Amino acid sequence: MTTYPLHTQGGPVSRVRAKKMREVLNGLIEQIWVENNIQQANRSLDDYQGMVNIIQVQEKLS
Repeated sequence: MTTYPLHTQGGPVSRVRAKKMREVLNGLIEQIWVENNIQQANRSLDDYQGMVNIIQVQEKLS
């Protein structure tokens, strides 16, 4: 009996199933990427200044 590195509850992953999983994951990653870019574009300079202050405090505590 051969063991496969990728298994689901339904058994070994076929090429078709692997392709579909890859497409779904790529779509999810693309969606997250787009949402992140939109959030970055909507941030104001005050938001960035707040993040810089947090980084500075963390550096001083280290």
